This record gives sequence, structure tokens and C-alpha cells, in this order.
Amino acid sequence: MLAGVSINAITGENGLITNAKIAKEESKKSEYKEELLLTKTETVVDKGGREITLDQYIEKIQGKNLKWVDNIENITEEKAKEL
Repeated sequence: MLAGVSINAITGENGLITNAKIAKEESKKSEYKEELLLTKTETVVDKGGREITLDQYIEKIQGKNLKWVDNIENITEEKAKEL
């Protein structure tokens, strides 16, 4: 019985492994958001501190060849402004 409880505590829905996977995914999301924010800042600096367009931002992202950006078309004005 103790073994069953221990296994569930490690592998169950709220177990250690599940929580570790969730934490890893959240960390990746934070890294990606930080990279996009850095790219946006670089684009603004490249344009002399002026406001940039979404096309300029996307062009900079594509130029960096970020492997994890699967579908750049999903970036909207609203999402870009959130960064």
C-alpha cells in the first residue's frame, strides 16, 4: 500500500514528475517571451528609438532564425504590443 501511495505521489496528476514537466514548460515560455522582448528592443534601437511596425518586428525575428518560432503568422499587433 505504501508503495502505491509513493508511486502516485511521484507519477500522479499532481505528482513530482508532472509538476516538473509543467515547471519546465513554463520556464521555456518565459525564455521565449524574453527572447521576443529582446528582439523587439533590438528592432527599436535599430530604428533609432522610433516606434516600429509589426512587419519590421517580424523581419527581425525571421532574421534571427529562432528555431522555436513555428508559425510567425500567429504574431499579431496585439500580441506584439503585449511584449
